[in-house]
This record gives sequence, C-alpha cells and structure tokens, in this order.
Amino acid sequence: MQDSGFESFKIGITEISPHPKNAEIYGEDDIQELAAKIKNTGYIKPLYVNQDHVIISGHRRYKACLLLGIKQIPVVVKRFENEQEELEILLLENMYRDKTTEQKVNEAREWEIIEKEKARKRIIAAQNNNSGKAVKDNCPEQVSSGQTRDIVAKRVGLGSGKTLERAKPVVEKISKLRESGDTENAEFLSKALDKSISGAKKLVEDNIVEKVPDTYKEMFRGDNLSVSDVCTFTKGALEAKKRNEENQRQYEKQLKKEQQEREEKQRIEELQKTLPENAVVLDKFRKPAEPCIFGITDFNNLTEEQYGKCLKHAKKYEDKVYKIAMLDVDVDCLQAWSCVHESQEEINDKLDTINMAFQNLLAIQNYFKGVKKNGKPHIDEKS
Repeated sequence: MQDSGFESFKIGITEISPHPKNAEIYGEDDIQELAAKIKNTGYIKPLYVNQDHVIISGHRRYKACLLLGIKQIPVVVKRFENEQEELEILLLENMYRDKTTEQKVNEAREWEIIEKEKARKRIIAAQNNNSGKAVKDNCPEQVSSGQTRDIVAKRVGLGSGKTLERAKPVVEKISKLRESGDTENAEFLSKALDKSISGAKKLVEDNIVEKVPDTYKEMFRGDNLSVSDVCTFTKGALEAKKRNEENQRQYEKQLKKEQQEREEKQRIEELQKTLPENAVVLDKFRKPAEPCIFGITDFNNLTEEQYGKCLKHAKKYEDKVYKIAMLDVDVDCLQAWSCVHESQEEINDKLDTINMAFQNLLAIQNYFKGVKKNGKPHIDEKS
C-alpha cells in the first residue's frame, strides 16, 4: 500500500498489528467501557498506522473492535523515516491520556533514548559541518544527562529528574514481578508508587514487597493505611516473626537437651541396677567426655600442681575423716545419741547431715581409687 498521507479509509482488522512498544510502556488497558461506547454509537475514530500497518495510535480502539468482532476498521497511513520517529509520535499521541506513575516512568525511559539519539546526531552533524571548530560552539542546544532527565521528567509529568530517578528502581521491580507471574504484588507496588514514590522506593529497598501481609494490602487499597504505614507495620511484623522463630528454636534446643539428659540419666540408672549393691561407678568412667576432679583426665601424667591440689583437698577433710573413723558405733553409743534429740524430725535432720558427709567421703574415695589404679607421679619428699 502506498503512503496515503492523512486520508482515512477502511482496512481488514487482521491486516494491522499493535506496536510492540505500546504494551511495554502502557501495559494492558481496560477497554470494556470503550467497547460499549463504540457499540452504542457505531463511531470508530481512525487509527494511526505506519506503512507496514503497525499501529502508532489507537491501540485501545483496536482491542475494543477485536472484542466486538468488527472486521473492517478505519485507518490513516503515514510513512515514517525511522523507528525513532514512530516511537516519538506514539509517545506524543499518548501525551494527554490518564497515566499511572509506572507508565510515566516507562515513557521517560523512551524519551531519554530519543533525546540521546537526537543529541548524538546533532554532534555528528556539527562535526561534519565544522570539523575545524569545537563541537560545543556549533551545538549550543546540547544538554547534560541531568538536564535531559529533568526535561523528560517534566514532559511526562513527574516534575524533576530526581523524582524520576527515585521511581526507576520501583518500576524495575514491578517489571520483574510481572515477568515472574506475580501480578498481585506487581499491581500492589504500582498502586503504592502512585500514592508515594518515596514510600514505594522504601518497600523495594527493604526487600519487603512480597512479604507484606494481605491484611495490610487490603487496608492500603481501602485508603486505611499509607504506603509508609504499610512499610513500617510490615517490618515490625517481620521482626516479631523472626523473634518468635528464634524463641521457638531455643525452646526446641532446650527440649532436646533435657531429653538427652533424661536419657543419659536413665541409661546410668539402668547400668547401676546391673551392678553389685556395693559397686561404685566413677564419674571418670560414667562420663568419659567430661573432665575428672580439678579438670584432670590423665592420672598417669599428674603435674606437681595437680598433685598438690589433690593433696590439699584431701587434707581439708582429714580431721573430719579421722573423727568419724574414731567414733564408737556400738548399740549403747547409738542409743545415747538418740536420747539427746527430742523429736523424730531432729533425728531426721541429723541423719541427712550424716548422709551428706557420707557422700563427700565417697567422692574422696572414688578419686583415690582412680589414682591408685592409674598410678601417681613420683614427688620428691622435700617438695
């Protein structure tokens, strides 16, 4: 088909196709209301297409006609010099439509590409025309990257380049969510971006977009929570969850430790039941992984310091051991002891004290049995 300028005529709807950049910039639009309007009025504003029948303007009308099953659609065909010119017209045709912040950022990204390409061409043209002069003298309209961002940000309705830069990482996150199929969180973040660019950026920086509880999302959609509130409450909930999980781990660890101690105790008790009544199980053999008295684990290589500690410990009880050994334990003596107590309770207290002393004596006996069995170092008598 030849270039028809701005003359409108009808063409089969299957012969035209959407511009690939349109969906990338603006996403999917709701065309139900537009379709109903076309159906009621029968009027279709001509679509603007290029020489290859790719739509430059009129994507929503195209989709509405597809939905209604319309076979022929009015178009205006225009031949463009290059893809950059097509994209620029596509953006200009959508300049006054209602747009989300996400769509504005997508537009700004394309405008930056267009403006950089224009600047490149201006520089090349200046170099070709004035090879002997500085380029900047013959290209006064060139601008810095920061100025370009300010220009395109204002053009798409974002105010300043700084605002645009804050919004860019949020839009990148939205794109990744959509690519992964997580449309729910993508739409949530897109709406958060419309409400507060700084708040949405905080959600992304803190990596909590996918962790926002559904309750907070619903409250946000109902305008009962701000983006900042959602961020603060979610972080609080995550920290509480982390603390609870740590407490649970510590609790399970403690339970496991107590269970192991019970099992070890039961094992020792069962072992003791199989021994003769007068047998003594030394801690050295009961718990080989634990150190013996004073941290000594090798009785074959006692140092003088260790031997001195053991000797000092034994002498501490020497007098008491001697006195106990000299006690009379005939019937008359035992009866005499009982007579000095007025109640059975006092007698029981005395027996408890004697039992404790007996346990201490057993501990000393157990130690020296171990020394005797394993031997002790030769200690000079002078030392």
